[in-house]
Amino acid sequence: MTQGSMKLNLRSKMALCQFLKPFKRGDLVLLLGKYGLSTRELEDRPAALIRAIALRNAILAASDSQIGEIVQELASVPLLKFV
Repeated sequence: MTQGSMKLNLRSKMALCQFLKPFKRGDLVLLLGKYGLSTRELEDRPAALIRAIALRNAILAASDSQIGEIVQELASVPLLKFV
């Protein structure tokens, strides 16, 4: 399956949110911003619960292509770098 043909459902996007939730806020802002996702809510809301909602909003608003690029980057970097 090529990156352009990937179609993600809500469950897949929510799973990505769960995976990214423990990441440091600064790392999330850099990662999401790198692929053109809105990071304003993440930057403005430091509280953990509100940050999780901001992360969800950014991921749900992202295109499948953007999500695919993020997942590819995550797959190529050791996880200890982010958590």
